[in-house]
Amino acid sequence: MIVKIAKGALALLLALGMAGCTSGTSTPTDSPIANLPNPMVSVDSADAFSAAGVNIDAPADATDVSYYIISGTLAGVQFTYDGEEYTYRASAKDSNISGIYYELTAQCIVMVECDGFCVDATVYAAEDKGKLVEWEHDGIHYALWHAGDTDDEKLTAALTGVMARTFNGVQSDPVSASLDFSKDGECEVDLDGDGLAEKVSIAAQSGEQYMIQDYCTLSVKDASGAEHTMNLQIQWATIATAYDFDADGRTELFISGDMESDDFVSYVIRFDGSELILAAPEVPYDNSGDMLIDVEPGTPQTEEPSFYGYIDTVNDGSLTVNQTLDILGTRGGSTTYLMDADSFRFAKDPSAPWVFRFDTNNAEDWEYMGMETSAEFPVRMDGTQEDATLPIGTEIAITEISLDGEEYVCRFVTRAGEEGTIRVTFVNTDTDYGCYINGVSEYDCFTVLHYAG
Repeated sequence: MIVKIAKGALALLLALGMAGCTSGTSTPTDSPIANLPNPMVSVDSADAFSAAGVNIDAPADATDVSYYIISGTLAGVQFTYDGEEYTYRASAKDSNISGIYYELTAQCIVMVECDGFCVDATVYAAEDKGKLVEWEHDGIHYALWHAGDTDDEKLTAALTGVMARTFNGVQSDPVSASLDFSKDGECEVDLDGDGLAEKVSIAAQSGEQYMIQDYCTLSVKDASGAEHTMNLQIQWATIATAYDFDADGRTELFISGDMESDDFVSYVIRFDGSELILAAPEVPYDNSGDMLIDVEPGTPQTEEPSFYGYIDTVNDGSLTVNQTLDILGTRGGSTTYLMDADSFRFAKDPSAPWVFRFDTNNAEDWEYMGMETSAEFPVRMDGTQEDATLPIGTEIAITEISLDGEEYVCRFVTRAGEEGTIRVTFVNTDTDYGCYINGVSEYDCFTVLHYAG
């Protein structure tokens, strides 16, 4: 399957700029450069590319196909496909092969599923000159260029057409895929579904002059040039992804970052053509206990996050979110978030557990995340119907936690490889705070609990 680029973001890329250029001025035959060999050599067919260590060709039904090799290492094909002209290049030696030197802005990721593997191709806008698609597989770099505009379907067809000449089992059915702009901090994507790309950027800001925490500003510039901004309570963005999450033709923005001291939060934001809309918080913020203080005039106002934790993966209809959980110690785990059926709000899937990474064969994992029992307490071993107890001094590690009503069900594994569950009650009152197992404090059940802070 291949990623379908967001509407309006997929005008194809790689054309004449990848072809060799010739000057209208002739070179005198007595010039010292007149006898230099031309680095571009025309060849009869794609068979000649084996000498360069690559296997590429134009789509099977392309026309006006011509082939060349540059400097013996860069293979190139020029062709016409569905009325559009393209240039396609590949090299097993060099990575910067496109020949395009305009400023490039990442627009989306195109994911093409082949037999046994998936190829991720990045689509770039080359200012207003065209579009460039680049990808790499097995150490070979590929680039496809189209000068000017083309629609999404034509770009998709050309891309899968050239890939099908190199890889087996290329799937041509378009599917959605996310565009990660965390590294560049900017992208161009159609957010509101009007067929015109918005310019999206996120930048860290200093709050020192206002005596506030550093923050980030999200900026969206629409096709008219109007700018829409939102200030987020993160010092920097670790995750920034654009994706049509609910397949309604509009693209959402998913942003996660560090609020303070590894306390991660996430924002989900839409643009409706006139304003930015933030997903409602999972847990409504209670400011009743906040102190009233004088605020310096002009102090930026930041928005409350949509939920706590950072987004690991944006899936079709769900999010994989990493969160820190303080149950029998502090540990980070992944869980699933869903969007409400009747509102723009994201919340944890109540049926999904928190899953923690733990390698039973890794001594360091046991040292820093293992626990040793100091008392006997009820556990339920896998494959049994009745509670049992573990011998005092048993080493265990928590691998998964789920909620069952008011209780946390903690899955564990012992050093010996046995697995089971412990039921834990969490208490948070004015006089008590912590976990209990069968009414006994967690601190009386284990020799050491690894809590952060």
